[in-house]
Amino acid sequence: MLRVSLSEFYNMTLRELQNAIKGFLEHEERTQRIEWERTRWQTAILVNIQLPKNKSIKPQELAKFPWEVKKPNKGVSKLTEEQIKARLDKWQKA
Repeated sequence: MLRVSLSEFYNMTLRELQNAIKGFLEHEERTQRIEWERTRWQTAILVNIQLPKNKSIKPQELAKFPWEVKKPNKGVSKLTEEQIKARLDKWQKA
């Protein structure tokens, strides 16, 4: 983990501080995801030990995490050629 001295901290611009915080939060989120996925994997192994030989369960069958679920693009519609031309003309006139 990146450590910042106190003098470096006080000399940071607001943008640098925001970037440092964002990077730290992303790192923490990745760490949590890895831990949750490891726990799910371990649980699947323990469950499979108890199941009959011809049956097994995959870790993804135990739980789906929010970051694994694909979200549909709601509200996004495709433009027709006329709509595209109208928007391009509008921007070219401006």
